[in-house]
Amino acid sequence: MTKHERINKLKTFVRNPYVWPGGYTQIMLASDGGGICHKCVKENFRQILESTKNAFLNDDWAFEDTFINWDDVDLHCDHCSERMPAEYEDSVEELGEQMREETLKHQSYEDEIDV
Repeated sequence: MTKHERINKLKTFVRNPYVWPGGYTQIMLASDGGGICHKCVKENFRQILESTKNAFLNDDWAFEDTFINWDDVDLHCDHCSERMPAEYEDSVEELGEQMREETLKHQSYEDEIDV
């Protein structure tokens, strides 16, 4: 992606943090690989824009792209440390609960047959 494309995508993200179709919440991917929430990007827009325009600043604020947090239930904003919920968080929690139940069933079965 060119610098011009990144700047345009940054401006679009600041105006609307959701992707279509689906309405999923986007997160900014910074040049250092960190994730920044929409609120922090909006509050620090000028600094992020300047860093994106001038790569020589090398301050890790440059906009690289956006991403969607599909299933990381422990993802936090690298600036404000606010938790950024996963889009499929309920599914991840349900899967974890199912796995715990299966493990308990398996353990009780082993106890019954004295393995």
